[in-house]
Amino acid sequence: MKRLFTLFTFFLTFLAYSNAQEYINETFATEIPATWSTSSESDVHPWYWLATYGANSTIDGTPFAIVNSDAAGSGGVDLVENLDTPGFDATGGNIIIVEFDQYFNQLGNDECFVQVWDGTIWNTVWSYAGPTDLGAWSNPNHLTLIITDYVNPSGDTKVRFRYIDGASWAWWWAIDNVVVSSVDCLEPQQLMVSQLGAISTQVTWQSGSGNSNLAYGPSGFDINDIAGTGGTLVTNATSPYDISGLDPETAYQFYVQDDCGADGISGWSGPISFTTTVGCPTPVFNSFSNPATSSININFTQGFGDVYVIYGEEGFILGSAGDTVAATSSPFTLSGLDPLTFYDIYLFMDCEGDGLGFSDNTGPFTFNTLVDGPGTTCLDPIILNNNLPYVSNGATICGYGNNITYSNCFPFTTTNEEIIFAYSPEVDDEVLAISLDNLSGNYAFISVLDGCPDDPDAACIASGQSFFNETSFLLDGIDLIAGEIYYIMISTYSWNPCLTFDLSINLVTCPTPSD
Repeated sequence: MKRLFTLFTFFLTFLAYSNAQEYINETFATEIPATWSTSSESDVHPWYWLATYGANSTIDGTPFAIVNSDAAGSGGVDLVENLDTPGFDATGGNIIIVEFDQYFNQLGNDECFVQVWDGTIWNTVWSYAGPTDLGAWSNPNHLTLIITDYVNPSGDTKVRFRYIDGASWAWWWAIDNVVVSSVDCLEPQQLMVSQLGAISTQVTWQSGSGNSNLAYGPSGFDINDIAGTGGTLVTNATSPYDISGLDPETAYQFYVQDDCGADGISGWSGPISFTTTVGCPTPVFNSFSNPATSSININFTQGFGDVYVIYGEEGFILGSAGDTVAATSSPFTLSGLDPLTFYDIYLFMDCEGDGLGFSDNTGPFTFNTLVDGPGTTCLDPIILNNNLPYVSNGATICGYGNNITYSNCFPFTTTNEEIIFAYSPEVDDEVLAISLDNLSGNYAFISVLDGCPDDPDAACIASGQSFFNETSFLLDGIDLIAGEIYYIMISTYSWNPCLTFDLSINLVTCPTPSD
């Protein structure tokens, strides 16, 4: 009795899952049959039959059909090649499918398509453009597509294999074992994940019956014990289906089966794995820009939440100091700051509106505001007239801004801040000397010009620099002419963002010649 029951069960399974009727079964054993057709819509390099590729490469050890961009050669060849099945009448079928083995060796811009003629138009039911290959020699990719919705009601349905190489010198697409048939019940096909988020995703699939069961859960859950291993079963699901209530940064899997009513229930297709995204992503700090005496711009990349800035004087402790402001967009202007002050900022994202809480803080990022006084530009320099000798111990270029973008004096760099002085001698033959002592970094530059340093017409009167490990530097013997306005610029490379020094600017008194 047990044996009879087993045989009966096998018979029912065979009826439920086997092909009820085959319309096409082509192995290309000796040729591409005359009942099939090829066509070229551009350069003519049609599909052809091969016993082997090279010495012994095949899809399954037998001949196959191939379209070959590589064999067509380089030089702007443009392939648009079609291989069509003969027409078949599938109007009396149930779930109509096309399946085949393939090796799509992808390169460049080539694409492959499967299309179905419904009596009016060619409908694309599948396409692929890489970036990876599908299958390999002796290890083909087997593809099953449900084409029920595109059956020609007049009884002359056709399937087309369409290849386009995009005018690129690509590889090939080889196919074999093409079967078009009607089945009573089929596992869902083309399972995919889309719109993946932190707490939700959308899954899609092809269903023959239109009535599916969906199971999803943490990676590794048991499809035979869905509830017992943390999974969720959704009956009567249709594609696309939105799954919600997931945890961020967590691995999941899903399966789908078809309920074919009187024709039974299919097996499960899957699992397909996916991992949800970060819950509340940390914003990305990009840069500071447009520093001023009481403000600065903060440039950042924003996720889907609201960005906030925590700021305070350099070194402040998060949680015990600092102010928080909403950064409405990037760039965001942080204002109300004190002149010539160093600040730290941290950025974080508020995703509460999406039920995802807050991101981690990113930072600190440090900046300084500019001085509230002269020395920042040629329009507002530090005036040295009636102020020589000029001595400033503990001077710095920090806080004066990076406003000079060009200079005829060498060496010079535009990548850091600079301080600008102006002097106009009242008598001829004045000689200037400029010294920097107790330098905090390497490569300090002094430039003297007869115009603003970024004026292309300004001539370089004198220039020089300190070198590696030099703590003092003197630029002297600078001859001046009465009535000219001279600009003195002190700068350095970007790796010395706050170069400090003791500055002395003096007029040199030359000894009176003796008789």
